[in-house]
Amino acid sequence: MKYLLIIITLVLTGCASTNSSINKTSVVENREKNSQEEPSLSQRIYFFQHRLIPKWTLETEGRFFDDLVAGNLDKLRDSAREIVSIEYGDKVTSEAIDGHDAVLISFPTPLEAPHCFYVVILKEGLSYSYYTYEKTLSLMENDPVIGVVGSWSKDGTHGNLGPRTYRDSATFIKDVLAKKG
Repeated sequence: MKYLLIIITLVLTGCASTNSSINKTSVVENREKNSQEEPSLSQRIYFFQHRLIPKWTLETEGRFFDDLVAGNLDKLRDSAREIVSIEYGDKVTSEAIDGHDAVLISFPTPLEAPHCFYVVILKEGLSYSYYTYEKTLSLMENDPVIGVVGSWSKDGTHGNLGPRTYRDSATFIKDVLAKKG
């Protein structure tokens, strides 16, 4: 047993003393290669739903919201087509919510968390709120939870308002409007 430990130690020492410049070079080359790769589809969808649209909502002083209320989806769809895909952008829809200063944006059915089913943008005086209904991971085989309601603030903070079991946009709209009070 003593000799086996000595042999293992010698083998490991030999491996550790090999030319590490080759290893360092391959690590650097892999990093450079990875930094030049395009973002994945999932990353592009996340950026579009969780970074770009909240930025437009919260930083354009209502111009983006007003476009959506007027039915002008050009900026929304063109950006979705450019960032995600033409097919994805063609399926993005928006509608004003009757009786409220609010807009619903619907996305193609998400394939993974935390991509959105829907977004509700609320106008509250001179400010705007951005609420998401995001697909979530199932924790059990028959998990009734389908999504999570979230929000984004102007400073980039993401709020988690908890899991939900519904799938339809009407229930999401009621849920968000109930938070408004």
